[in-house]
Amino acid sequence: MQSIEQVEKVYPTGCSPLLVHCNNLEYYVCKYNTTRGAANLLFREYVSAFFLKLWELQVPDFAFVHLQQHHNPVSVLNIKNEIPCFGSLYNREYREIDAFIKEASDSQRQKFVNKKDLLKIALYDYWVANEDRNFNNYNIMLKLENEQYHFVPIDGNHIFHSGNQDKENYALSQDESLLFSPLMLSILKSKTFFNSELANEITENYYLHIKSCKSALHDIINQVPSQWQINKTVEYNNLVNFLFTEKWVDACLRTFLNHLQLSVNLRNK
Repeated sequence: MQSIEQVEKVYPTGCSPLLVHCNNLEYYVCKYNTTRGAANLLFREYVSAFFLKLWELQVPDFAFVHLQQHHNPVSVLNIKNEIPCFGSLYNREYREIDAFIKEASDSQRQKFVNKKDLLKIALYDYWVANEDRNFNNYNIMLKLENEQYHFVPIDGNHIFHSGNQDKENYALSQDESLLFSPLMLSILKSKTFFNSELANEITENYYLHIKSCKSALHDIINQVPSQWQINKTVEYNNLVNFLFTEKWVDACLRTFLNHLQLSVNLRNK
């Protein structure tokens, strides 16, 4: 995939992603490398997007995008154009969830297709140690389709405790979790939402999703562009040890369920 015209939009966020028009005539929101070293941030974005898809969440389609030199916006001169960007398919129907929640009526909130996906996103974050989706920063978009809203998780560059997959893993705190956010309170208002049946459903799907990710891990890493300078053997071994040990998988689920019950109790006081 490559750009076909000069980039016109630079998003005013921390890493200044670009809106790129590509040769399949689609637009992609692209993150890029600005150094000659390993593209670790892009690697985490890519792995997270692939994992989210395997968790059957509404992640945008993604691709490796080559930004041609003459399409490089003047405002971002330090992009290394020889290094492929990580691009997420742009959808003009997406809305930022922060603004929506502030404005939405109760009837609009009823249009969420599957509120359980919000819990699935929160559990996913516990497993991959994503410190960047919490009460202060949701990193979730809404997709409107057939008059119904779907949760769309974005931004995976802070998974693995912001790139420390070669270190020992540890559980997210309450402050780092979506479970204690105003968003969760706003969407999951019912006092009876969380029960033993839902806990069993979450548990069963959790182990199935992790099994799918482990089965696909080798292929996921092998598809990483060579220009990203990622040591694929090292990263494969790091992620196996960081994410897929029985001890870690079980501990994440216990922490999540404990935090979820605590969150429910706090809301019901």
